[in-house]
Amino acid sequence: MRKKRFTDCGKWRQRWFRELSPTAKLLWGYLCDHCDDAGVWETDWKYAEFICGYPLSRLENAVKELDGRVVSIANGYLLIPKFIAFQYPSGIREGYNPHKPVFRSLARYRLELIDGVTRECTEGYEGQALPKPSPTLQGKDKGKGTDKGIGKEEEDDKW
Repeated sequence: MRKKRFTDCGKWRQRWFRELSPTAKLLWGYLCDHCDDAGVWETDWKYAEFICGYPLSRLENAVKELDGRVVSIANGYLLIPKFIAFQYPSGIREGYNPHKPVFRSLARYRLELIDGVTRECTEGYEGQALPKPSPTLQGKDKGKGTDKGIGKEEEDDKW
């Protein structure tokens, strides 16, 4: 299924983006387009090499350039910590159908959303391996959510 996402047209004027190498700029766009609803990308470096046209060593250096805007999480996944805050500027709500994939991804990758920034859970998962994404997790939710907003935050530098 094709998705449409928000993009920041002003990023070209922002210093952090202007100072990136061309490889890092391309990788940033690729990650923003290919991550899931919570900003998680299951690393597929061969496909990224094919799409971006750069060898793995250059892509790995680009990830280092994006330090803080892209972080490595368990089992080789990459996360864009401010992705949810940017894509859902009014916050996300449990029980709201368009936001359910975000909550499924947060649970699947053991992530939490605090003040608009996504990060790995710090409690309750010690010693447990992060599972590969399962197609069965993409089915319909059976339960109802609490309908409370999460991630409402405004800042100049959205990413």
